Amino acid sequence: MNRHNCPCCGYPTLEERRGWEICCLCNWEDDGQDDPHANKVWGGPNQNYSLTEARENLEKYYIMYRDKRRMLDRTNKEFQTKISLINAFEKLRTANNESAQQILQEIDFLEKALDDIVHESTEDYSNNIEKNQEIINLINYDNPETTVRGLLSLTLNVDNGEFVQVNDALNDESEFVRGHAQSALNDIKMFCK
Repeated sequence: MNRHNCPCCGYPTLEERRGWEICCLCNWEDDGQDDPHANKVWGGPNQNYSLTEARENLEKYYIMYRDKRRMLDRTNKEFQTKISLINAFEKLRTANNESAQQILQEIDFLEKALDDIVHESTEDYSNNIEKNQEIINLINYDNPETTVRGLLSLTLNVDNGEFVQVNDALNDESEFVRGHAQSALNDIKMFCK
């Protein structure tokens, strides 16, 4: 395996260093930042994350990001595949030549599985955007009522159910949950003005 270690996760996931490649495990884009500048935020492809923070987030969440939406968007299958991939990389560190070949095959299989999971998620997102373009156009109106109507329509029409939770929350049996959902819609109206 002629690969380079990702500066964030430390595993051999990159074909080259400083080549703007995105690590399949932690999602860090290798822009050349390394230990001497780990505490600095360079912006660019890694946005407002320093390498140090991305490493800390990876340790806690198995991804470089801090925001909950990105963490919650991951499926259990993706999460479990990443854990298996990390375990395989760890086994590789102490493997002898015989077992290394088997572990490398396992790594290859897990990386392909992870790529398929990400591709499937991206395809689902694109299909929902395409299928619901008219509704999405409502969301971009200047009128807050039209925007809210568009958001609610979207909750009823998406294939993967990510937005359906908002609609369910408005009709939840708990007054507390209904109150927070209504508060969210009120915020939307206020910020759309």
